[in-house]
Amino acid sequence: MTIRQYYHDSYRLAFSGTGLTQTLFNEQPAVILPETWFYPTSGGQPHDTGLINDVVVKEVIATGDGTIVHLMEGPVPEGDFEASIDGNRRRQFRQQHTGQHILSRAFELVGGLETLSSTLGETQNTIDLPLEGFSESMAADAEGLANQIVNEARMVAVHLVSESDLSRFDLRKQPTVYGTIRLIDISGFDVTPCGGTHCRQTSEVGPVKLLRSEKMKSDRIRLSFLCGDRALADYHSKSRLLRDLSVIVSATGDELTERIRQLTDSEKALRKELGQYRKRLNLLEAAALANELPAQGFIIRSLDGKSPEDLSVMASYLAEKTRSAGFLYSVGRGIDGILYTSSDNIPDIREILPIIKEQFGLRGGGSRSVVQFSIPGPAEPSQVELLIRQWFNQRNHQ
Repeated sequence: MTIRQYYHDSYRLAFSGTGLTQTLFNEQPAVILPETWFYPTSGGQPHDTGLINDVVVKEVIATGDGTIVHLMEGPVPEGDFEASIDGNRRRQFRQQHTGQHILSRAFELVGGLETLSSTLGETQNTIDLPLEGFSESMAADAEGLANQIVNEARMVAVHLVSESDLSRFDLRKQPTVYGTIRLIDISGFDVTPCGGTHCRQTSEVGPVKLLRSEKMKSDRIRLSFLCGDRALADYHSKSRLLRDLSVIVSATGDELTERIRQLTDSEKALRKELGQYRKRLNLLEAAALANELPAQGFIIRSLDGKSPEDLSVMASYLAEKTRSAGFLYSVGRGIDGILYTSSDNIPDIREILPIIKEQFGLRGGGSRSVVQFSIPGPAEPSQVELLIRQWFNQRNHQ
């Protein structure tokens, strides 16, 4: 069993000793130390990284028997060792973890909502709360209380107590381990069993900021949040984004939202108008094509640049206004095509779809007189044309 020194000191970033043992873990080089300040992935908090004898520690794992395994980028000689922990990463997760405790307690006090689960991520953190009783106004109040506790610079203490001593503390949640229990005590605010790394006082957490909410399943909601350095970095990033948007749309401050709404509405109107003009153009092109057809003709036309919607408008017109049958298509990454018929010799054009699918593969379907499909693969258009032409000719001679 490895002695977990980070339980007692979350700030120590360098240590040395003897007794390093080299091993393999999941066929990867690994190191076991008699004692370690490296935090292993557990309790929703990711592991530390750093160096042992100048070799990179890429992951830290706690095994079922209490051993801490340090996964290394390469082998490390046994014996004496010097180790260092990535201080920036450790600081980041101290802020996120203590901030999560504060935020979870704030939701209990403001809205009576218990944290169902929490995760500290590499870029964002989440807590899951019961959906019933949650509101955005409650979230704003909880965020405000959390930042108040941060600003009050309350002390954060660590207690190692026996199970029999737990009754002395007003715990937010009950421990899930037995024996000696580690408690994180945010003075006068929250006491919670936890094995993670934490700040010494709440002011070190920095700003606590909720980012978004997302309904999960039918009974819980997931809140994303950031604390400290990460929250400030997110603020700076969004500040730059707003500044750039303000320049692009020529609006600032409170005007920005309304200006973007106006531009969005204008774009929708223009898209609708463009769609109407495009439909007219397609009908005109279809009418011109109809004039070229004999009374009961068959056509194949490659119409590059046409969308599936364009082809549908043209085929529907030809099926209604002529006694013809045909295949209209455009070539892009694959082939977008549409088959239509108003010929008495072809009562249901859908009969051809299994034949095309068997040879080229397709996605699509339609009605008795019009079918639309897409061939995603690198099919040769001339081969598709030949297959369809042969099928139409066969039907016309039956």
